[in-house]
Amino acid sequence: MQLLEDRLDLIFQEAVEAIIWVNPAGTVERLNAAAERLLGYAPVEVAGMDLQDILVASTPAASEVLHSLARGQNYRQEEVSVIRRDGTQASTALAGLPFFDSAGNADGGLVVLVDHSESKAVDARVHHLQQRAWLGDLSAVFAHEIRNPLNNIVTGLQLLKHKLDAAAPAQSILDEMLPEAHRIAELVKNTLLIVQPSELHFEAVDLNQLLDRLAFRWGERLQRRKILCQVDVSAATPRALADLRCMEHVLTNLLANAMQALPESGGSITLTARTAPPKPERAGPHVEINVADTGPGIPPEVVARIFEPFYTTKASEGTGLGLAIAQRFVAAHKGTLTCQSFIGVGTAFTITLPAARTDQTAA
Repeated sequence: MQLLEDRLDLIFQEAVEAIIWVNPAGTVERLNAAAERLLGYAPVEVAGMDLQDILVASTPAASEVLHSLARGQNYRQEEVSVIRRDGTQASTALAGLPFFDSAGNADGGLVVLVDHSESKAVDARVHHLQQRAWLGDLSAVFAHEIRNPLNNIVTGLQLLKHKLDAAAPAQSILDEMLPEAHRIAELVKNTLLIVQPSELHFEAVDLNQLLDRLAFRWGERLQRRKILCQVDVSAATPRALADLRCMEHVLTNLLANAMQALPESGGSITLTARTAPPKPERAGPHVEINVADTGPGIPPEVVARIFEPFYTTKASEGTGLGLAIAQRFVAAHKGTLTCQSFIGVGTAFTITLPAARTDQTAA
């Protein structure tokens, strides 16, 4: 008999469901480890407490299950929102299983809670992703539909500006309209990039050549702004497995942001590449590319949102899509794009990409 009781006690304690043992008066006798984790109460705290004091729910679940147990009936409710000790809520299924004494009378029972919080969170996430996919499709259709008429508007404004006399009063109005029309056109182009990225063609990319080429292209503009651009690629850095055109787009965006962040008095931008330090979550070797500037730095609250689509601190100048597109492109490479910034010191964007195998074709 003792062996049987020990085995039943082991089952009670190790069950994945939260189980509360109540007596005929509705007082808690015991609860198992799962119930302790779910509700936030220790067994020594709840012994002798009324069930209604620890099973607090959005519906009068405790009184209903006790009423069923007192009548010797099973109880089940599929959706019960239980409030934990710390005030947070858990989505559960609730069941009551009555006990009977030797005379067949109801003698308390077990209250069983199955935590559905994780599956509910997954369902909510799936729904959110479905909504985003639908919005992405809608955005693509919208952008396609307005792109051609918008191009005609921009062309018309440019033609009108060219036809009018330089001293015409309408020139000042056109000077205001054309930059706004160009900004909308850029927004349409970026929207299409973010919702309908083109197919990527992966190859082994030499990061030394890529960064040198980028620095050369931007050399004249950076010199005019009194900005020193340095390239530093470690000798042992492997080639990156990447789409060359795509990574040029990402790095160009980061370099443009770095240049805009620097004051009129100038500063410096450093482009570096090296072998990324190994991490458990990474499969195989990776490379790390950094774009760092000596600008004023970015406040932490801005860094926290910097990759959100349409988030910008540039007022009417930016679309707020550049970094969102860059992060999406890097993610398509199975890489990461992060930002680290210190006020008064500067900002560094770090791209991590898988390294190419030695037998893969070089760009």
